[in-house]
Amino acid sequence: MSNTEIVIRPYRDADWDAVRAIYLEVVGRGDTYTHAMPESDDDIRAMWLNPPRGIVAVALSDGAIAGMVKIGANQPGHGDHVATAGFMVGGGQRGKGLGRILGSWAIDWARQAGFRSMQFNAVVASNVAAVHLWQELGFRIIGTVEEGFRHPDLGFVDLLIMQRRLNPE
Repeated sequence: MSNTEIVIRPYRDADWDAVRAIYLEVVGRGDTYTHAMPESDDDIRAMWLNPPRGIVAVALSDGAIAGMVKIGANQPGHGDHVATAGFMVGGGQRGKGLGRILGSWAIDWARQAGFRSMQFNAVVASNVAAVHLWQELGFRIIGTVEEGFRHPDLGFVDLLIMQRRLNPE
């Protein structure tokens, strides 16, 4: 990504086709998200576009949407001070550092929005690159759901719960 300028901005309705395509590609692989394949566009919108107390943003590489992030409250009510986030990067952009850019952006956004920490509820343990990235960005594994994910090639693998503080106090 060093030669390409990445612009991250809030989602717009005109982004729908690209967001839908990335969502279907990532969920369709079946190796990183617990989501079932959606039956309709409304299912995708419900799953991705309306995070509570949050934002959906897209990452543009050379003007084209290459990835996306959603950030919002992990829990309602008395737990809404903890953020969560989801990230998807299109296949042609994987392994180029876009996940790190989106992750850093999400941490900064959540901190500025007043969240005290960020928690990922279901990081697939076999997604070694993601686990490594999140650890480099200050997340630690705080729990494991043994065999919590049905991987299409590896069978049952663990899901990791990862967390980091955003505002040290």
